[in-house]
Amino acid sequence: MPDAPELKLAELVERETLEELRHLFERVTGVPMVFTDAEHWPIVSVQNPLLFCGTLVRSEDGSTVCLRRRKWDTPEPDVEERLREANRSREWVTHRCNGDFRDTAVPVVVEGQTIGFVVFARTRLETPDTDVFRRMAEGAGMSPDIGERVARCALVMPEDRVGAVAGLLRVIASLVASAAYESLRLQQVLKLEKLRDELTHMIVHDLR
Repeated sequence: MPDAPELKLAELVERETLEELRHLFERVTGVPMVFTDAEHWPIVSVQNPLLFCGTLVRSEDGSTVCLRRRKWDTPEPDVEERLREANRSREWVTHRCNGDFRDTAVPVVVEGQTIGFVVFARTRLETPDTDVFRRMAEGAGMSPDIGERVARCALVMPEDRVGAVAGLLRVIASLVASAAYESLRLQQVLKLEKLRDELTHMIVHDLR
C-alpha cells in the first residue's frame, strides 16, 4: 500500500489567513507568534526574529538564534533534532533554554501527520539580567550586543499566563487543523470528480 502523501500546512491553508491569525493573536494577547511548517521553517513573516528560538523557528540567515548552540546563529541539526524529539509530547514541543527561557511550539495535526507548528515567543518568569546575557553571548562567539538584545526582547510573564497562552494556541492549532482537513477533503473530492469525468469521457468515446 503506497505511503500517504505528505501534507503541507501552506498548501492547505492560505498564507494570508495564517498571517492574519498571527497579526490578530499578537494584537489581542501582546504575545508574538509564528506558524511554521513541519520542519520548523516559518511560513508567515517573523517580525522580530530574536523573540524566537532558532530551534523552533529556523532561519537561513541566522536571524533567529538558539542559546543551546555553541554559536547561537550557527545551526547544529543533530543537537536541535534531539532537543525537539526529547521534549515532544502529544500537545506541544517545549524546552527550557539556556538563559532560563521557555520555548514552546504547538503542533498542527491532520490525519495523524504533523503538518506544521504554532510557535510563540520565548518567555521568562523573571526579568533577565542584561549583563549576564552579554557575557553569555561572548561565550557563544557572538557580539555582546546580541546578548543584550535577546535579553531586552524577552517576554516576562507568570507561569500561569504561559500555560494560558499555550492553551489558546492549542485551540488555534486545532482550528487551523480543521480548516486544513476540510481543504484536504475538498481537494480529494475535486480529484475524484475529475477522475469521474475522465472515465465518463473515455467510456462515451469507446461506445461511439
